[in-house]
Amino acid sequence: MTRTYSLVEGWIVEVPGSPAEYWVVKGYEHPPGKVVATPYRRGWRRLDPRSIKQAPIWTLGYFPCRGGPAPMLSLEAAIAKPVNPWSALEIRYRDLPHPIRVLLEEVNPELAGLTGSWAVFAEDGGSDVDLLIYGDPSEIYTALESLASRGVIKPHRHERSHYPLHGVRLLDSCIKYGGVTSCYTLRILRYTSPRECSRRLTAIGRYTGPIEIIGEQEPLDSILVPARYRSVLLRLRVEAVVETWRTSYQELKPGVYEGDLELFVDQHGGITASPDLDGKLKHVRA
Repeated sequence: MTRTYSLVEGWIVEVPGSPAEYWVVKGYEHPPGKVVATPYRRGWRRLDPRSIKQAPIWTLGYFPCRGGPAPMLSLEAAIAKPVNPWSALEIRYRDLPHPIRVLLEEVNPELAGLTGSWAVFAEDGGSDVDLLIYGDPSEIYTALESLASRGVIKPHRHERSHYPLHGVRLLDSCIKYGGVTSCYTLRILRYTSPRECSRRLTAIGRYTGPIEIIGEQEPLDSILVPARYRSVLLRLRVEAVVETWRTSYQELKPGVYEGDLELFVDQHGGITASPDLDGKLKHVRA
């Protein structure tokens, strides 16, 4: 039963079929008897786990915690063949590029796990190493800052989404050590076990236009999964919390962004704005 209660953001589960599929668990909150997850790989073909369009229509159900439809697996199916990220890291540790092992030793979190292609033996020469970690976020980020100050962490070679990784972003970057450079994503989890639904959201439309990010909702919120920011929807002059599960929208600095976001209202009247589903946040000015 222990593993039943471990299925949270970033876990991968194998779903039987021809070809076999891997789904990735989304979030910390799930309906009774279900697990919110999206298709990640079908055979050797990689799918976009950020989109629900890849999920069979019969897996979609309304989920009040999300304020809309979400693909779900039965709990029975999800726990049949889970890929435990903590165990996956132990199994693959010696296979990881040496710079990634150095990164993990320097960060030294309470828990470290492996997700993505490396967790399911599907990596290639261009694959980032996708890490899940849990521990004191301040200590973790301070260790990353120390690596960056020593010139070990380098800018990523790609642009992600609408936010160019033109600077050294510590959670989505590359590490160079011993003449070898390896790229990684590092997701600092808020929890390692499922939580009860903390709020009920109702979708109220989309917002397209300028948005000012004032700062983090709470200290360190910009580096945790999900990230949360205090903001103002400038065209509407309405305050909102931007919440995002996407690595490319972590570590955002205060400033004005061009936004395309879904809007939700919770049971207390608070507004949440999300760029995650077919949206964007593009930096305009500080």
